[in-house]
Amino acid sequence: MLTQTPEQIVARLAPPGAGIAFPYRWVATWLTRPLVANRASWATCRRRAATYIGAFRREVTGLDEVALDRRVLVPRLFGLEDNSRYWSVAMTVRHVSIVSQLITSLIVRLSHGEKVDTPVRIAEVKPEEATRPAAALAEYFAFSDRALDELEARVGDRGATATHVHPWFGPLSARGWFWLLGTHTWAHLRQVRWIRRGLPTR
Repeated sequence: MLTQTPEQIVARLAPPGAGIAFPYRWVATWLTRPLVANRASWATCRRRAATYIGAFRREVTGLDEVALDRRVLVPRLFGLEDNSRYWSVAMTVRHVSIVSQLITSLIVRLSHGEKVDTPVRIAEVKPEEATRPAAALAEYFAFSDRALDELEARVGDRGATATHVHPWFGPLSARGWFWLLGTHTWAHLRQVRWIRRGLPTR
């Protein structure tokens, strides 16, 4: 069996920002957003976020730099673009840091009724291929140590009706984005678990 180079694997994947498969996007837009995301209570959103942030931290802890830096092609997973399937653990951690910080900022702004004009573009929140493992973990651990407490301290009206559009889910309120914080972390927790399965054993 011939081994493909990283360049050959990347060439087979869809470009950044191509989106998720139509069935997944339909479910996200017409079922998940109206029936789950925008209906979840604030307490439920916080509980889910705390659960998945904690699980994600545990999953990325204890790997050496070589393992953190090794890219693995994972299966197609819900919430994962094709382009994102060939990442290392370090790249995944960096991406989760970028997006989690973006989401918490949106939650606070929307909770204060602020109109957010800058669109969310999936292609702009991809990690760098040369992500340094130690730096990626340090950034995420620093964020996750304080994120939820700081969010609670800065948030305004938890039931604010102001929304901002997610490319896949559509318009989400502050509470909907809080739900997405946990869901996004869960999606990449699954990815990291698949990456770890593909790492060589010693």
